[in-house]
Amino acid sequence: MSHRVLRRSTPLPSTGPGRRQADAPGTRVKAARCEMPAISRIRLGRASYTAGMSSPDGSGDRSIRASDAERTEIARRLTDAVGDGRLTLAEFTERVDAAYQSVTRGELDALVTDLPATASDRPVEPTDGTKRRWKLAIMGGSDYKGRWRVPRKSGYFALMGGSTIDLREATLPGPEIEIMLVSIMGGSDVIVPRGVRVVVDSTDIMGGNTIKVDEEAEMPNAPLIRIRSFSIMGGNDIRHPKRKKRFWSD
Repeated sequence: MSHRVLRRSTPLPSTGPGRRQADAPGTRVKAARCEMPAISRIRLGRASYTAGMSSPDGSGDRSIRASDAERTEIARRLTDAVGDGRLTLAEFTERVDAAYQSVTRGELDALVTDLPATASDRPVEPTDGTKRRWKLAIMGGSDYKGRWRVPRKSGYFALMGGSTIDLREATLPGPEIEIMLVSIMGGSDVIVPRGVRVVVDSTDIMGGNTIKVDEEAEMPNAPLIRIRSFSIMGGNDIRHPKRKKRFWSD
């Protein structure tokens, strides 16, 4: 009488009492192939480089020290941005100051990551002197501050009063603006960020202006604020923002 041997159609588990004979000691097991990550192969290549980090000539390496020409180019882009209204005067002065103090290309690039590479084609406003926009303050005044758009040419008339014209957070229509101040028995306060170029031309009769502007702090390529003043028994104050006092020492 013959006996039939039944064979299992499913493999036995690799562990436990019923493990396969192929796993027994002395049996050769084919090792699995391990693929090296692509980024590791790039790093191990002698003449290759990691994409986005650097190139053989160093043109994409953000750790390369910046040149004076590169700092000037970044300052020019920041000037275009403030003329487009993308940056306020305060933001401009802060970034330009950081640009001229930058050491590496990476520090420069960080200042313009949120700005376009080229200036936008903004419409050119008329430059005719008759297009000046006037504001009147008679026995009173107004405060112009915060983020507001300054006309290319504006005028402020004060009679026994005056206004506060704060340009720190203002946006400009171009790299140069002109402000006319006419004061009779009164005057206005003009606050300009430190580092912006300021030129004052005044005519005073029984009065005068108080100008406290640090010319040594003016930055190259900074926007130009041209102020023309005419005062009779009055005057205007043109100054930088007051520095915050510190009540403790480092």
